[in-house]
Amino acid sequence: MISYVKGPLVDIFEDTVVIEAGYIGLEIHVPLSVLDRLPGIGMETVLYTYFQVREDGMCLYGCLLYTSDAADEARS
Repeated sequence: MISYVKGPLVDIFEDTVVIEAGYIGLEIHVPLSVLDRLPGIGMETVLYTYFQVREDGMCLYGCLLYTSDAADEARS
């Protein structure tokens, strides 16, 4: 389980961001509400995450606040 990712924001795409953590760039799917509130490229950020494993693939979802509904918020 990946609880959160903390590091510099490397890139922002349509519905994903890349955060460098431990010299690894992690692609994290985020809702538009998170994209609007992220700091600029190169700035430190923290995203709380939900790691989804399915038969057809694995996905890392992120949101800004840690709540019991974080997974639902991240996938919306």
